[in-house]
Amino acid sequence: MKRFLKITAAISALALAAVAFSACGSESSSKALSSGESDESVSTSVQSTDADLEVDPEEVDYSKPDLVINDGDFKAMETFLGEWETKKWDGKVIKVTGINARRMSNCTVREKNSEGVGRGFSWEMINGVFPDDYPEDDAKVTLTGVLVYNDSTWSRKLMVPRAYAVTEK
Repeated sequence: MKRFLKITAAISALALAAVAFSACGSESSSKALSSGESDESVSTSVQSTDADLEVDPEEVDYSKPDLVINDGDFKAMETFLGEWETKKWDGKVIKVTGINARRMSNCTVREKNSEGVGRGFSWEMINGVFPDDYPEDDAKVTLTGVLVYNDSTWSRKLMVPRAYAVTEK
């Protein structure tokens, strides 16, 4: 019985590690630390391939978004996230202004309600280097990109060309 439990625990740990690794959704590589930098400031290269995108980002007209979520419009963010799993917005151009929140290899853009509760979704800069090319945590950003569903990680994120990731001053 103990052997069975050990084997089950080992298989579960391997499965969990595989899921966590695949959830990254991109190939990452660490840069060498400069003197005086901590482990928390290690840069990671986020390399998204065009194969992940159902639309060619070079041919998208980013000046004509299919959906606009304005700064402070928590209701619009909730409505958008409520339609998230319906695939209604997959492959569509989304423009959102909100607060940036850094994560391990990408970021989240979010809106807050009157009580300060935030809701948002993941975004990634196409061919961007994290964290060097990304806005600071809690910066106000305007992003325009294509919402992409990744079959291998079962996740959606907004893929944003560098020119369409604007930090508000």
